Amino acid sequence: MEGMMTDPVYEGNSMQGLIGLVRDGCFPAGSKILYAHLGGVPAINGYRDIYRNG
Repeated sequence: MEGMMTDPVYEGNSMQGLIGLVRDGCFPAGSKILYAHLGGVPAINGYRDIYRNG
């Protein structure tokens, strides 16, 4: 298993959109998809209250 931290605004929403497209079958089976993670992780500190309690 692997994980990737995303901030809850831009990166989180774009990843959610990508996951939705994959689940909806928008890409042929076996497709290679590049998700350009633009580094929203530093913004996580601004949301520490959200992440503190899960």
